[in-house]
Amino acid sequence: MTASVSCFSLIISGSLLLTIPVAQAGPMQDIGASSGPQCVGLNVNDSGYVVGICSESNGSASGFVAQAAGNAVDLAHLVAGRNCAAGAITNVGRILGRCFNSNSLYTGVVWNATAPTSVQALQALVGGVRTKVTALSQSGAIAGVSVSADNTALPVMWRNNETTARSLPAGLLGLVATNCMPADIDDYSENSTMPSIVGNCPGSNGRPQPVLWSPGLLGAYASAALPLPADALYCRAGQLVNARILGQCDFGAQGGHAVLWNNPTSAPMVLTTGAQRSVAMKLNSHGQVIGKYANTNGDSIPFYWDSTTNIRTDIPAPIGGLHPSVTDIGNNGNVIGSSEMNDGTRHAFKWTLGGGSVDLGTLPGGKNSGAIALSQDGCYLAGGSETGSGQDLHAIVQNLCTP
Repeated sequence: MTASVSCFSLIISGSLLLTIPVAQAGPMQDIGASSGPQCVGLNVNDSGYVVGICSESNGSASGFVAQAAGNAVDLAHLVAGRNCAAGAITNVGRILGRCFNSNSLYTGVVWNATAPTSVQALQALVGGVRTKVTALSQSGAIAGVSVSADNTALPVMWRNNETTARSLPAGLLGLVATNCMPADIDDYSENSTMPSIVGNCPGSNGRPQPVLWSPGLLGAYASAALPLPADALYCRAGQLVNARILGQCDFGAQGGHAVLWNNPTSAPMVLTTGAQRSVAMKLNSHGQVIGKYANTNGDSIPFYWDSTTNIRTDIPAPIGGLHPSVTDIGNNGNVIGSSEMNDGTRHAFKWTLGGGSVDLGTLPGGKNSGAIALSQDGCYLAGGSETGSGQDLHAIVQNLCTP
């Protein structure tokens, strides 16, 4: 599960558009604005707990957790008045994010959904001054980097319920650990204490090399480089789910293409779109992928790719929409995204292979909404929507599995 701590913004434009009824989904619910007028949900777990970020009236930012609609609670800061953001929550309630520390440096932190007033900094390696978190598993394991004062980064992981960093070695011919970046942790690893981790390390030619870290001897990790497809100049790994690895490869004049490793010892499948470029975005536990490609007109087209059958399906905008984009896919095949509407507003939407695209509308009176993340099972959506005031952005949650 890849962590995200980026903030979300909506472009406010156009006129009022009434919420369109949603098939096979509950109503969009307002989580509220726990500490300021602008909030957005960035991640959600299978229990419907949402985490995200709010702007406060004093100009700073706070992370929040909401275990139910209208029940958002601010998360503790490392230093009072300094910015924090919560970017991911696991199914066991561990919350991942970042806060400014006493040296005014962003560093990785963890909270627990049941104890939001307590925060712990994820410790750096000896000589490090801060940490950056890039991935976590549903069981609570975390991966990222320990960063020194000269901005040299070393790959590390933190076990569930621990804040002590453990090194991830490179140990590969032509590769060193310096500035390796973990990208994802496999939720389906047999060893949840030492799950498999995928990432990218600088190669001797300066180009990235995808790497898989697996449990080794005596409680340490072993690393191995992933093979590249023929004619690829370089590749990056982005996600690791149920032993499959989703990534991106550059083929020079042919452009970049989405790829998927079905195992770490064979060259990956390459998605063929008939166009020069495709981008892999998210992978679920069944080998289903979402992404986008550029058609012959240069338009960005979102797609669904079933890697088990190697069939790609374009994802259209909902009725009355155009220029759709997608952001996440759940294990049940639900896909979410956002689409421009005919009146210039932008709405969250849901897509399924059997049901097509459905406009999810907005909160009552709002003009714009956006879908950012799905729970792992695909039943809960998190994001943001304007409210009736036309000025405030509130975090949202929506149950897509219960009408």
